[in-house]
Amino acid sequence: MKHLVSLALVLASAACGVEPSTSNLQEQGAPQGAVAPISAEFIRLEGVEGVLESVRTRRERGATMTDVTIGFPMSCVDRLAAFAQTTTIKRNKAEILVSATKQVHQMSDRVRCMRANYEKKTITLKGSFRASDVSLVALDSQEPVALVPGDLSVHGISSATVTSAAMICPPNPNGFSCLAVGSRVELRVPLSGCVDRLGPVATRFAPRADGKVDLFVSLLNVATEGSMRTRCFAAPTAAVSVMTGYNVASPRDLVLHVLKN
Repeated sequence: MKHLVSLALVLASAACGVEPSTSNLQEQGAPQGAVAPISAEFIRLEGVEGVLESVRTRRERGATMTDVTIGFPMSCVDRLAAFAQTTTIKRNKAEILVSATKQVHQMSDRVRCMRANYEKKTITLKGSFRASDVSLVALDSQEPVALVPGDLSVHGISSATVTSAAMICPPNPNGFSCLAVGSRVELRVPLSGCVDRLGPVATRFAPRADGKVDLFVSLLNVATEGSMRTRCFAAPTAAVSVMTGYNVASPRDLVLHVLKN
């Protein structure tokens, strides 16, 4: 079931003074993982689903390892901006949850590639796995995010907080039934700079054996030129609202996993 994701960028303080600041990124938290620079010819950030290309087993220092290669189809002028994954292994079966975002070039729809273009990422698993033992699951990505002049780079966000979770139709003590099913989950996400923006958000919900629900989320920070010269009086954050088909009565019913980019 596709989850509808909406987000609203909220600065933690409306009072931001504009003055030179060289320590802004350090004050708000350094970028996590790889940093992808943004060039003027790229117009938006957009989720891209990967395909399982190969599964190869090898020996390394007496241990058996399996290399899983994932290909991400895109135009020959687009480029991969971010990649995040987490792997769960049960009974010698590996499920890889993947989130990937590409930078779309302004000529992407007009350039014809001579052959199919794939950017590839390889994940190494401990142990021996066949192709039939590996499954690839994509997180549900929200709408693309437009890039504007002054956007400098994209990097992953490694933390978030569930601020609220409530069912759309909670149980009614009067006995009236509600036809709507599902819940709204609110997240608070830290940003690296005062006027940075949130990139595409990708999520996936999965039920747990203990009755709770896993929420996997991938988050990106779009660093802007304005943040280099703006000092905040409070740490900047963004608010994310996620709709799910599962009934989640409170934040205690969720287990949050932020994928590392």
